[in-house]
Amino acid sequence: MSARLDIIAASAGHADHTVLHDINIAVQPGEFVCLVGPNGAGKSTLLKLAAGILPAREGDVHLGGQDVSAMSARERARHMAWLAQERSAAWAMRGVDIVALGRFAHEGRPYERLPQAARERVNEAITRCGASTFAHRPVDTLSGGEKARIHLARTLASGAPLLLLDEPLNALDPRHQLDVMALLQAEAGRGTAIVLALHDLAMARRHAARVIVLDQGRVVADGPPATALNPIILADVFAVQAAADGGYAPA
Repeated sequence: MSARLDIIAASAGHADHTVLHDINIAVQPGEFVCLVGPNGAGKSTLLKLAAGILPAREGDVHLGGQDVSAMSARERARHMAWLAQERSAAWAMRGVDIVALGRFAHEGRPYERLPQAARERVNEAITRCGASTFAHRPVDTLSGGEKARIHLARTLASGAPLLLLDEPLNALDPRHQLDVMALLQAEAGRGTAIVLALHDLAMARRHAARVIVLDQGRVVADGPPATALNPIILADVFAVQAAADGGYAPA
């Protein structure tokens, strides 16, 4: 199945509150897209809509031309990987066992019982995320940044052609934030479609090929970083302006 994601005239929300309004987005295989917006703009809701976790109230969500709402949970997990903003574990599992969950929709087995090729994919994901030194420790002994890298490795191990990542840089120090963004750029270079929500506008501007700006549940800008994060959008949506040092200052 193609990794092309199409969200067509979609609205979504929670209970009696509509969060997203008339969303129209197409993401192609190999695109690296950063989703930005102020708190409450609807970034997490949009990722959940794309993942089929939250149903559309209006409109449609298609992956490779197939209606996501008609796909089983296992089928969705084979074709897209979802990284939630909150990444807790109910049991003190080893990191490697959590990473192996990325393969569960394919093989349906724990790490020790995976076929050799699948186990190699898990180990490769752990290595790429810089998690080899702590992957065999229980997750309740890991730091927040170490847990973040374990869960990112889980999404990579899935081999899914679409990755949906909600604040993947949370809890990471500056060096590991840069490493993760470079890793995701490389993954897009392999043909994987990447959509991630970020609060760090400087990071989005530096690394993304495309930035989508959400404000009050609507897409207000979509394009290359310099276009989407123009001075008018920065002032109107984020109440900031570009600073001489490359960061941002209050508008």
